[in-house]
Amino acid sequence: MNPGNMEARRVSEGENRARRVSEGENSARRVSEGNRESASSSAPSLTRRASKLVAGYTISQTHVQLSAARPVRVQELPVPGNVSPHDHDYYEICLIRRGTGTHLTEDAERPMRPGTITIIPPRKVHSIVDVHGMEVTNIYYLPEWLLTDLRTLWETDGLVPLFLAESLFRRPEQTTVPQFNLEDGALAACMKELADTHTEWQRPSPSIAFMKSSFLKFLILVSRAYAAQQSRELGFSFRREIWQALDEVEKCLAESRPLKVAALAKSLHLSTDHASKLFKDATGLSPQEYYQRRRIQQACRLLLNPAQSITDVGLALGYSDTAHLSRLFTRHVGMSPRQYRKVYLGSRS
Repeated sequence: MNPGNMEARRVSEGENRARRVSEGENSARRVSEGNRESASSSAPSLTRRASKLVAGYTISQTHVQLSAARPVRVQELPVPGNVSPHDHDYYEICLIRRGTGTHLTEDAERPMRPGTITIIPPRKVHSIVDVHGMEVTNIYYLPEWLLTDLRTLWETDGLVPLFLAESLFRRPEQTTVPQFNLEDGALAACMKELADTHTEWQRPSPSIAFMKSSFLKFLILVSRAYAAQQSRELGFSFRREIWQALDEVEKCLAESRPLKVAALAKSLHLSTDHASKLFKDATGLSPQEYYQRRRIQQACRLLLNPAQSITDVGLALGYSDTAHLSRLFTRHVGMSPRQYRKVYLGSRS
């Protein structure tokens, strides 16, 4: 896709979002007439039990068992009783199939029913109480597996803010956990894609391409449902200069060249300091910090391929040597490239 066209589309989408926010100030969501809920039941409410959550445990790799061969996990689980406060090392998408309950996060207390979907970012504490006959489908995934072509993912309104923003940006003000209800048609379509993903996952040698295709279709369906129902856009209506800067980072990664912030600022007709401030205000990171984060994410993706050595990965991304890659990788990921491979490749590393 022509970046110029993509940028123009984004600017137009930003204007449309602003119009939608203006039109929807007094409504938390827009649903079909046949499935409309009262404002009192759909609007988040903050209570004492929601505001004092402390994680008693963490859903980690030990529980989820993601890997290079199976970087997405779909689990159907009964919920026999209340779920105590906890957090996760990965994104968790929770889809309610049966029963009811109340979802607690630090910012809200919201009802859950069949068709409710919740996207909980990593390290976000939550719990479920008032559980009655609940069955859920939980989905976990490696974000780096999906971040091959970020510019294409931005084309689907809501996809990056809902499912990848925590991996890309540092925006502490984004505290609300997205939760909304899928209508029957969207729910059926989503369940089909999840079933296809899980069926492929169970094969002795699953196809990565198949799993990625069906899982991305699920994410797109959820993103469309969210965009159709919600009047707010999670705060990602970036100004033109930020979109241009994000595009430049992706070009640098694709061409294995360093990001020159001064040159970027000049192309935006801004001073280096002003461009850096605008970027950090929008993303929570400086341009160089964001570039390095994306670079390490690319390294993660390449390390999932057992055919490439760690040295090859470093050279492909422009690192001077393996030690340079290892230092930056450990700083960002919390483990060395070799340890990362041991976790997600196992004996194949």
